[in-house]
This record gives sequence, C-alpha cells and structure tokens, in this order.
Amino acid sequence: MELSEILPIHFITGNHDIYKKYDTDVNSIVAFKYIPNVTIYEKPILVTNGKSKILVLPWIGDQELEENYVKDNDLDYVFAHTNIAGFKYDNNRHIHKGARFTDIKGIKKLFSGHIHKRQEFQQFIYIGSPYHTKRSDISNQKGVYVFNPDKNKHVFTPNTFSPTFQRIPLETILELTLKEASKIFHNNYSDIIVPNKYIHLFNLTKFIDLLEDCDYKKIETVGERKIEDELSDVMDGVDIKDILTLLEMSIDELAHHMKVLVKLKVLNNIYYERASKEEVE
Repeated sequence: MELSEILPIHFITGNHDIYKKYDTDVNSIVAFKYIPNVTIYEKPILVTNGKSKILVLPWIGDQELEENYVKDNDLDYVFAHTNIAGFKYDNNRHIHKGARFTDIKGIKKLFSGHIHKRQEFQQFIYIGSPYHTKRSDISNQKGVYVFNPDKNKHVFTPNTFSPTFQRIPLETILELTLKEASKIFHNNYSDIIVPNKYIHLFNLTKFIDLLEDCDYKKIETVGERKIEDELSDVMDGVDIKDILTLLEMSIDELAHHMKVLVKLKVLNNIYYERASKEEVE
C-alpha cells in the first residue's frame, strides 16, 4: 500500500469485515496486518499518543458491553464502529437500539464508522462514507476528517471530486441554459423529478442528446406521486371563502402550467434544430 509508506494506517474491524455476526477473530482485513506501518484493531483496546488516551472500539454488536468499555476506561476519545442511539440510519430512520454514548460523561470526542450517513451532534460524530454510494446519500455532504487530539480540534474537508446522487425538479432545469445544465449533471447520478402531467411531454433521450460533452454517470426521470385530485391539493391549508378566490387560484395554476409547457416546447425546438443541422452536415 503506497499510503502506508507516507503515514501510519489504522484499521478498525467493522461488521462487514467479519465472518461471524459478533466475533471479529475471522475477518477480511487481517491480511493487511502484514504490511509495514499498518495496524489492525480486532478487539477493544486503549491506546495513547503520550498525551491523550483513545479507546479503539471495533464492532461488538452488544450496546451494553460497548457502553461498559467506555465507562470503565479512563479515556479522552473514542474511535468506534457501532450503532449510536439518537442518530439516524442511512434511510433516515432513528436509531433506537444502540449504545447511549451521549449519556456518558467525560468523552471529549467520539468518532464512529458503521453508518454511512455523515452526522454530527455535539462532540459525537459519524464520519460517514467518504463519497456517495446510493440515493439515500442525496444532500449528505461527504468528505474526510482530520483530527488533532492534542488540541481536541477536527477539520472536515468536503469531497468535491467524487460523483454525487442528486434529484433535480424539471422546472429547475427548464430555467437553466444547456451549459448550466451540463455542469450540474457532469460526473453525477441524477434523477429529474417530472410532474405526472408533464411526464409524456419530457423526452429524456432528446434532452441527453443536447448535453454535449457532458460526462454524466447516469440520468433518469422520476415521476411525482400521482395526485388524484389536483384541485384539493391546491386548496390544502387554504381557507376558501368565495368562488372568486377559487377562480383566481385556478387561473394562477393554469398560468404556471402554460409557462412550463412553453419552456418544454422551446427545449424540443432546440433539439430538432440541432438534429436537423447535424443531418445537413
């Protein structure tokens, strides 16, 4: 490993690295331990840099045992791989069955892997994955942390290089120039959110053809959830007192609808103009 020639590398065994559910003795990262300057942590251990005490807590899968390791050791920091109660899973659901580290006093800072969603709460940090891997990563900024235990300071550096997953409303795209759109889609996995009433009017293949030299990863269209009664949706939360108010709202909605249709027509015209030009050439 070229990286180990530059600085020491430390691996913490996680749940995806082990053969048995709660036993780290057989794991897939053990082979790296024979590389110089690489350390593998398979069991909980207290380490120090001479100034700070750090509890390294690999995957255990027992929240009570994990809490006891933290409570029973004189420590400053914790590097873990576990579920932490009070945080969220990748699907945004709350973690209820997890170690309650946030209730334990004396932890200056805790960093944990396991959950891919980067999250921070006070001195407790899920570092998350360093780059997007799926749609649930949308809007979750990825990157890397640099931590200085002597000063108890950390710096997060956003990853602006790797592809990201994103969702973009069709109406937002229609406000952009093709050059601006190409920049947004470049190197990313994109879902274009198309309202059901426009889904048959927006031709994704033609749109992609217009994105010249756009090195996108993937572009798909996703229809909005079908609305059975658009009128009731427009009126939701609004106190309609008279028929004139209702008519004004309907006219405003119709005007907006017409603006979108015009922009879609312009987009189609651009495609046909470019296609015709290419055929002539």
